[in-house]
Amino acid sequence: MSGNGHNGNGHGGNGKANSKGDNGRLENGRFAKGWKGGPGNPNLLHIGALRQAVREAVTAEDIAAILMAMVAKAKDGDSIAAREVLDRCLGKSATIIQDDEGRDLVLRLAFET
Repeated sequence: MSGNGHNGNGHGGNGKANSKGDNGRLENGRFAKGWKGGPGNPNLLHIGALRQAVREAVTAEDIAAILMAMVAKAKDGDSIAAREVLDRCLGKSATIIQDDEGRDLVLRLAFET
């Protein structure tokens, strides 16, 4: 704590409501009980409207045609199309992490008892 009673991060440590504004936070930085929060994401309504427009514009047949084109490109050797098709069908590959001795931790942890 500094000489002014604060702990250096702009908040006191006593848990009392902040008198410096109506930001809903206690002096320790936590939200006060009963605080309803902020306005949320201001772009949420706009994004929702865009998603709705896409859903209305794209049919199941459109999606099937796109997927068939991506599969055809993947079969022709397009590695980006192949990765996208496989990621969508099988899920993205796990990142393998190795320990200092070069052992795969993902595999090692899965088989340790």
